[in-house]
Amino acid sequence: MTVERRRSPRLGVHRAVKLRCGQTGVRYLAGFTSNVSACGALVELEPAPLLAAGEQVELAIADQASPGLLRPEQVIHATVVRSLGHGRRRYVALRFAALVQLAQAG
Repeated sequence: MTVERRRSPRLGVHRAVKLRCGQTGVRYLAGFTSNVSACGALVELEPAPLLAAGEQVELAIADQASPGLLRPEQVIHATVVRSLGHGRRRYVALRFAALVQLAQAG
């Protein structure tokens, strides 16, 4: 029997993201969301370092109106819950520092 740990339902949303962490300094890593909720997201990054659980990151999810433009109000502070590598790809589960309206996240 599997116990559901998520606090809010996840939506399958495929949007471009940029993620910045202590390992990358001012440089952003590019990737895509696999799913998003008000509490967190699963993102796929390629190539990327393996991020440590508990690491603090900044995430920006592109919106449909201007997918290439990153505005300061789009930055979401999050914590890495888990990070798994498969080849050059990294799958990173994130918990947002505060609840995010799904419209803001994409």
